[in-house]
Amino acid sequence: MPLNNEQTVLSRLVKAILNAAAYNPEVQAAPACILWPDKDRQWEAVIPRLQKELPQLYVWYPHTSRNVQEPLPDGCSNIGGQ
Repeated sequence: MPLNNEQTVLSRLVKAILNAAAYNPEVQAAPACILWPDKDRQWEAVIPRLQKELPQLYVWYPHTSRNVQEPLPDGCSNIGGQ
């Protein structure tokens, strides 16, 4: 889908992350968290911009002391705010 004047790559990415938290409460439990593995850290540079849009976005860098947000919430963050 092409981007229109109101959409940016960032806005589409934020929307996709929020949509990943969507669920039907009639037949599903709310997601506890959304995992986004980035083994090669290709998206690492975008995280600060995403966190401005999604302050509930937590980052976990295993085995390093880099900018870890602690403590992580029980079951991670509910991105959808449900």
